[in-house]
This record gives sequence, C-alpha cells and structure tokens, in this order.
Amino acid sequence: DLVVLYVRYNASSNGSIVFIHNNHFNTMAKVSIMLPDYNGGELVRESIESVLAQTYTDYVFYWIDNGSTKDNTREILHSYKDPRIVHVDVDVNDGTSSAYNAVLNKITTPWVAIIHADDLWYPTKLEKQMAFLEQHPDYCILGTWYDYIDIHSKVIGTSKEPLTTWEKVEERYKANKMIVFCHPSIIFSRDVARAVGGFHQEFWPNDDADMWQRMLEKGGKACIYPEVLTMYRIHNSATTYTHMAESNAKTRFAQYCMMLRRSGKPEITFEDFMQQQKERSLIVRCKEAHTDLYYYHYKMAIRGVASHNKAAFIMHGIVCALLNPSKVLDAIRKKSVK
Repeated sequence: DLVVLYVRYNASSNGSIVFIHNNHFNTMAKVSIMLPDYNGGELVRESIESVLAQTYTDYVFYWIDNGSTKDNTREILHSYKDPRIVHVDVDVNDGTSSAYNAVLNKITTPWVAIIHADDLWYPTKLEKQMAFLEQHPDYCILGTWYDYIDIHSKVIGTSKEPLTTWEKVEERYKANKMIVFCHPSIIFSRDVARAVGGFHQEFWPNDDADMWQRMLEKGGKACIYPEVLTMYRIHNSATTYTHMAESNAKTRFAQYCMMLRRSGKPEITFEDFMQQQKERSLIVRCKEAHTDLYYYHYKMAIRGVASHNKAAFIMHGIVCALLNPSKVLDAIRKKSVK
C-alpha cells in the first residue's frame, strides 16, 4: 500500500509544520527524492515518470503537495501505485522551505535529491551521481550539467558550468564567491544539511543557494558531474522587473550574510540589509539597477526562445546587447543556447 504522510499547520506553534503521523519510512534506501508541487497540473506527471524511469532504484520518493487547489494535481499524485512513494499533503502553502525541512527532519537516507514539478531527469542521473559519491565520501553536494527545455520538453540549450572538480569550486570558495548549482540537478548530504539548519525561509527564493554555502562552510566538498543528466524547464510565465529585482536582492542578501559568517560576525535580517542598501551612494545603486535590468531582459529573451516567440526574443535580446554586449556574447558561449 502507498504510505500517506499528512502534514498540517499548528497555530499554537507559530504556524510551523507538524506531522500528524508517519507510520512508515524506508530505512534501507540510500536516496530520498523530494518533489514539491503547487498546482503543477499535467507537467508534474512527466517529472514523476522521469524519476520512476531511473536506472538507480534504491530511493524513497516524497511527493510534497504544497496546498494545491485549482487543478487536478492531487488526483495525479495519488494515481500512482509505487511502494517507494510517500505522499506529503500540506494544507497551507508557506513556501517550500518549511515543507522541505519537515521532510528533511524525518528521512533516514544519507542522501537527498530534489526535482521540481516541471523539471526532468535523464534515466541514468541517480546511478551516475551515486556511483561518484560512493567513490568520493568526502563530498556533500554533487550537481550535473543540464539541458534547457521548453514547455514541450524540447531541448533549446545546454549549460555546462565549469565547476567540475573540487579544486575549481574551492577556488571560488576561497575568493568568497557564491557557489551556485542547478537545484534539480543536486544530490546532497542529509546530515550536513541538517547540521546547517536545512533551508532558511528568509532567503527564499534563493534558500537553496544559501544552504549550499553553509554546507561548504562545514568542510564538505562539492562539484558538478560533467555530464548532461538534468532537464531544466524554461517557462514563458509573466515576470515583472520588480519581481526579478527582489529575487536578485535575496541573492545579494545571501552573499552578504555569507561574508558576515565567514568573518565571524552575526547575520542580519533582510529588512536591515535593504536599509543598508538604500544608504549606499547613488552611483552604486544605479550600477546595481543596470545589472538587474540586464538580467531581466536576458531571462525574458531566453523565455522568448522557450515559447518560440521570435519577436520577444529579438526585442529583449537587443536590449541585452545594448546594456551589456560582452555579457551577451559570454552567455551564448557558456550556455550554448540554440
């Protein structure tokens, strides 16, 4: 029988997620896979199938329905009859960090992987990553190269990031630069993640990048497995410049807190950080706004490619080239966007 693990909010404990019951966990598996979903609809089915098609099968598959309300997500999730599946139903969506941590604190496997409801894995992803980790027990994070796919799952580009050895990652780490990985490509250590407090909600939507830095600060190694094993979906969803600028601010906040920790100073709140940002010189703030504007148009150009909207791609691409021509050329070279 399928195992159903219900999760609810407890108002008496400041809205934290609590487990009503957890009647079974597979203590023999080596990997726990978390798939968070909120109104993902039919796309989640393809993600599920890509996990169930893995050549590596020693895992427990946690489906986190983060309060879906307006589509058939729950019906899709509960339609599968695989004994490795555990359903986690969240009645109130408080962001993915709380749901991740609730599961992270219960699992018994040494390794954890996360796939989003719209991303996909190639069949040998887990097999090749686990083989590497078994040979390199001092690693706590392992990513992969990945393909960009559009809404129809067609490959539109490829990312081959250069951080394929610990020496390359260590070089960036010692320079106090953020180490960023493609989230659905990652396998990470449960114990090290727990030791740093899991995902910190205050850094959302960049809480994953924040956790990678904290894990490396614990002394573990990390790198990217040099093979394309993950598919990262690009949507043509509406995104405002303001929303993207706020996300970029969270990235800068995570990096600032990283610097504070490494210099032995206490972290600050996001509100205090933003107040500090306002107090900087006008020139510095204008340069930052220029960078945010470039990345906004760059991402919108890529979404134009994903949606086969040539007009949007050309329009945003021209703006990108005007704002920063060298970055456009470098991005095309590194990402191999088709």
